[in-house]
Amino acid sequence: MPQFFSQLSIIQSNIFPEPFSDAPEVEATFNDDNDDDVLPMPVFLAEAIAARISAAAQHDNLTPRPGLIVRMDSQVHGNAQPLAVLLTEPIKSKCWRGYLCAHETDYASAADLVLELCDAPCDPLVAMVQCWNPAQCDPHEAQAALGELAPQRLVAVHDLAAEYCAGESLDIAPKPGSLVQRVTHSGQLVLTGTPFGSDNDLRYQYQAIYRNAAAMRLSAAQLVITPAMSSWLERMGDGLRAAAQQWHLQLEPVLQPIRAGAVLEPVTQWQIGNCLNLQIIPIPSGDALQLHAVWQIVTPIVLELIVANGLVRQRYQLNAQCPIVNVFIGMKEQLTLRIYAVTEHLLFEAPFPK
Repeated sequence: MPQFFSQLSIIQSNIFPEPFSDAPEVEATFNDDNDDDVLPMPVFLAEAIAARISAAAQHDNLTPRPGLIVRMDSQVHGNAQPLAVLLTEPIKSKCWRGYLCAHETDYASAADLVLELCDAPCDPLVAMVQCWNPAQCDPHEAQAALGELAPQRLVAVHDLAAEYCAGESLDIAPKPGSLVQRVTHSGQLVLTGTPFGSDNDLRYQYQAIYRNAAAMRLSAAQLVITPAMSSWLERMGDGLRAAAQQWHLQLEPVLQPIRAGAVLEPVTQWQIGNCLNLQIIPIPSGDALQLHAVWQIVTPIVLELIVANGLVRQRYQLNAQCPIVNVFIGMKEQLTLRIYAVTEHLLFEAPFPK
């Protein structure tokens, strides 16, 4: 078992910290009498501070553009680790598509582009681009620019993302914690991690944490929810809660950031057991929803939508190669959501209200 520098429990708590407790304040005292006890700053910390200062000085232009890496702070917990997002293209007025970035290169997979000297200066928060983890954000809410990739490096990002989506196999032995230099289809020389190994590969759990981060922590421009849509979402939540109780699965609401002056809306994101994160996204037309389903566990699962006569309308297998699916349902449709193990054992079933 390889030794990882960053423990998964620490990564999880940094990104999704518990709220500050009401612990009493402790007054700090300092002894200035003896300077001989002062230890020198560790080299790695001095280098990280220098890199952050250099990146801040170089990247002071926050105008959204392809290649810019922006820092998105949490709107819920001020003590949460900021997220870094590489912007690739705009998709509407205040929303850009991109990829999450991270610093834990010891968890790099074959679809993580590890940054090199040609990408400097970059903030220490950014050491690799997660080409397997697409994200959307409103860069106008970014707090800082952390770095910027050249156009050729963006080509490499798109190459790795396309390679990952196609599920291409690589002639590289799985070796968690190791990096390899290789060439993409378009001829880009890249430094990446290695492919996944066994089901016990900790990188599966690492990726689940950051997929949750992309789904839960980032939000684009808020959509106005009509009373009819709000009622539909409420009834859908009631149905999911009843189904979870029936199937003995834990159902946890995923609380979203609440902007100042905003009206409290129904919960639109749910964690179903330990297998699926389901985000319910209202469509601007007001008569349909997008279901954004994110796979959470090591073992594959099957997601089905069943119509009223029992026929399968859509069926997807979620696994490491295909961890995310998006499906659309209309307000007048009578559908049932089913989740199976790959052995066809039914794990969960919830009818959606009309």
